Amino acid sequence: MTYEQYLPAAFVHDPVEGDMRRGSPEIVLYNPAPEPCEATLTVYFTDRDPAVLKPVAIKPETNELIVFPRYAPDVLTDSGYIGLKCVSTTPLLLNLIDGVRLVVPEPQFRGGCTNFHGTKLDTIWRVPDGLWLEWNKQYNGDLSKAPFPFNELEYYHFLNPNSQDAEIEMRIKYSDRDAHDINRPEGVIGSTQTLRWTLGAERVMVWSNLEQVPYCVPFTARVCSSVPITTTAVRYIYGLRGFDEWGLQPHMDLWAIPGPLPE
Repeated sequence: MTYEQYLPAAFVHDPVEGDMRRGSPEIVLYNPAPEPCEATLTVYFTDRDPAVLKPVAIKPETNELIVFPRYAPDVLTDSGYIGLKCVSTTPLLLNLIDGVRLVVPEPQFRGGCTNFHGTKLDTIWRVPDGLWLEWNKQYNGDLSKAPFPFNELEYYHFLNPNSQDAEIEMRIKYSDRDAHDINRPEGVIGSTQTLRWTLGAERVMVWSNLEQVPYCVPFTARVCSSVPITTTAVRYIYGLRGFDEWGLQPHMDLWAIPGPLPE
């Protein structure tokens, strides 16, 4: 018997002049079973066909650490955004620690990271907590009023491992509650926004809410797909004056919840 799980959000890149983003995912495969396990990872990319990596052996009741790109440098070096499928001979527990880090000129707030578990596929996903915090816009450049020493944005990751394209609709619903007791952009409270994409077969896609949603307005999101996919989100922090101030750092993961509403 085999078991199948998916991880949609990982990023592999070494900083170079002109692109100072850093990404080196760490994947932990924990085998809780009393017998040994063999796991095979398939990597999905934004712009090329998937690649199957060499199998990983995991001893009973222990774990193995896989670091990208070191595990398969010929396939993974500078591969950018990727998704993963894990097929295993025992029911593994997966943990992915990852996140883009933009380090310019000197990193700050370096303690944050993401933490994702493996998922199944579904045609419906819900994100309960979306937000783009942008204090410069909110306070018309008077950053002395900002309640935090940073702004926040989010990246949403989508993985379609199927042999056919996925038609994806993301419906965003804006909250009618105050965000940190601030004034809201007019015409936003309680409104909706719908985004649509075609995600190619066996591909991953990343969407950022930077400049794509109203600033400082909480929202929820429902993602519907024509074929089963997996999705998740990451919240990042950056300087009050933009990325060039001290970069972009992971803040937290925002798990999406699969399936229809319970009866």
